Amino acid sequence: MIGFVRIIHAGKVASLVQILSMMKHYDKRPTNALIAKAVEVCAEKRIPYLMYCNYVYNDPNSSLTEFKRRNGFEKVLVPRYYIPLTSKGKAAMKLGLHRGLTQRIPKPILIRLLGIRNSWYERKLKDAKESA
Repeated sequence: MIGFVRIIHAGKVASLVQILSMMKHYDKRPTNALIAKAVEVCAEKRIPYLMYCNYVYNDPNSSLTEFKRRNGFEKVLVPRYYIPLTSKGKAAMKLGLHRGLTQRIPKPILIRLLGIRNSWYERKLKDAKESA
């Protein structure tokens, strides 16, 4: 097995919850094949929508966002309403905590942090290749 996909569905929407594929089989593009199979399963079950979590996480120019775009996924905006039920919830909303930590970090700092994380992963991958 070189890849795995977990799909859940409710009504008219199926969601790709988890996609795992082995890096050593990257040349075979297993993730693309898994998405194609997910689309095929949705068509068989007459499920009109396939959702792949968030379209953009932190960086709109990330490789994951580009991968989703190239595979035909589109960003669909759905209104969300937040209603605090307690005084703690009301305070959290006033501080903007319901939007997540990355939304609170200024863009230039977030981009620098993402660059640091990327270089750390590259160094870790290089060390793993050298030890193998």
